[in-house]
Amino acid sequence: MLKRLLFSAAIIAMPAFASAATLSVTAVNEAAIGSGTTVGAVDRTKSVDLTGVGSWDFAPLETNDGFKKRAYISPFSTSWRSSGHDNVTSFWAVGNDGNASRPGGSDVYAGLPTVGTPAEFSFDGLTKSVSFLWGSPDGNQNTLSLTRDGTVFKTFNGEDVLGAAAGVAGNLVSGNGAAYITITASGDEYFDGLLFGSSGQTFEFSNISAVSAVPLPAGVPLILTALGGFAYLARRKKNTKAA
Repeated sequence: MLKRLLFSAAIIAMPAFASAATLSVTAVNEAAIGSGTTVGAVDRTKSVDLTGVGSWDFAPLETNDGFKKRAYISPFSTSWRSSGHDNVTSFWAVGNDGNASRPGGSDVYAGLPTVGTPAEFSFDGLTKSVSFLWGSPDGNQNTLSLTRDGTVFKTFNGEDVLGAAAGVAGNLVSGNGAAYITITASGDEYFDGLLFGSSGQTFEFSNISAVSAVPLPAGVPLILTALGGFAYLARRKKNTKAA
């Protein structure tokens, strides 16, 4: 009886196995960033606020310069052209640094982490999901990797964002606009870090928020205690009958 009860408790406490995470898009373009007095999906006043979320181990460029020709475009800008740029709201960027072969020369990219060297972010604890504003997704050049204990187990790119945004009103296109995205771990595939990378075109982003993981359901310790009590009573009853 005791063995059966303990086995049942172990099954209840065992986390589900998973091997993936999913990316979803809830708003794009003006619905994501707002326009004028319109409130979007993100709070501009907290665009680079990481309070209660985590911190940078290797920081990206932080700027409020909304437009650098051929370098980066603020995720809060409503156009990639010279007009429509937000030069007030801060954001982060990773991408090309010192690439003199690109128009504008190396000075345009000053301060950006180099290609192949992603910005590294650590959460305050294990995380179930993360949301942020992904600016001008550039095909497979912009990448976001989920890590656990320093090991990458899932990577998304701009194509994934564009695909997830296909059914969302706002007409998001490669290299232009912005999407508010959420990445959710499946089962117990929690993560504790992110890598923001680019193999070419700059990756601009802001407003990182997260939902902490709860690996063990709060009720499990109570269930285990109750099962232990039942096992004790069953054994005591058996001993009483034997006597």
